[in-house]
Amino acid sequence: MKQQIQNYTFDKTAKTVTFTDFTSIVLDDVLIIVDVTTTADRIVYNFADLAKGGSVATNVLTLAFNTATASYANTDKLLIFYDYPEPDYDSAGGVVHQGTHGLVVPGSGGPVAITGDASNGLDVDVTRVQGTVATSNAVTSVVGSGTEATAQRVTIATDSTGVLSVDDNGSTLSVDDGAGSLTVDNAALSVVGGGVEATALRVTVASDSTGVLSVDDNGGSLTVDGTVAVSGTVTTAETVPSTIYNGNTNVTTAATRVTLASSQAVKSITIKAKLANTGTIYVGDTSVSSANGLELQAGESVSFDLANLNTVNLDASVSGEGVRYLAVG
Repeated sequence: MKQQIQNYTFDKTAKTVTFTDFTSIVLDDVLIIVDVTTTADRIVYNFADLAKGGSVATNVLTLAFNTATASYANTDKLLIFYDYPEPDYDSAGGVVHQGTHGLVVPGSGGPVAITGDASNGLDVDVTRVQGTVATSNAVTSVVGSGTEATAQRVTIATDSTGVLSVDDNGSTLSVDDGAGSLTVDNAALSVVGGGVEATALRVTVASDSTGVLSVDDNGGSLTVDGTVAVSGTVTTAETVPSTIYNGNTNVTTAATRVTLASSQAVKSITIKAKLANTGTIYVGDTSVSSANGLELQAGESVSFDLANLNTVNLDASVSGEGVRYLAVG
């Protein structure tokens, strides 16, 4: 089949013409090359003229005719005709020397071109499939099978807004999160977990959750790690104190504070200045003094909630005077 060659490289000094669309050419199939630009001898190759023949190496034709003169230029336009046997696609006979740049197939509105490119030609991937593969509106129905190593895997698009339906075929459905996290959006997910602490199911509630969280301890104990912030009303059962602590404490040296008592956890306390006092008692923290303490005259008292007796300190205006206290815990 005779064809005009459109893509080539002409080197007048080397007297070569490179057929850039071919990996190899056959000398006998090069019919004629005409330099349509020069005003000198225009036929630089003619298969019927021994003086204008040449030789071939891969896709490069070296001319016998001398083009290394001022009459020719590398940019000259060449008219090249090449003849190669048309391949027999039914029997796989014949050889295609030129890369295929496109195919033309019938279409509803006329012929349709399936194009390739000059670098790679036309890539056609044909796979023999047993059975029927049906596609409709770009939605493909695929049934996979086999062992884990060869089973078919499907990746869901990150911007998918559709519905994914998965059928476990009566078996167990395994979901691999790829060492990442599996997120379920806008769904009521009912999960029953179990096992020992190391393998028990753990659920993290979103920090911006506005829903209702129901937790069942299954008759055991519910443990919460970290700080829990509660908004709204919380009703708790108050524990009634069951132990009474009482005692008396004197300030040995006036203007020198003392601790009310040694460490003892309590809930509340009443402190009363002794009836025999002639001066003033000062009640406060570790910085208590006559300048900042709560003043108690003889027989006066003060009551307040308290976590530990050793957090109360006393001072006095008169050495040796003190208080009596009564606490519950």
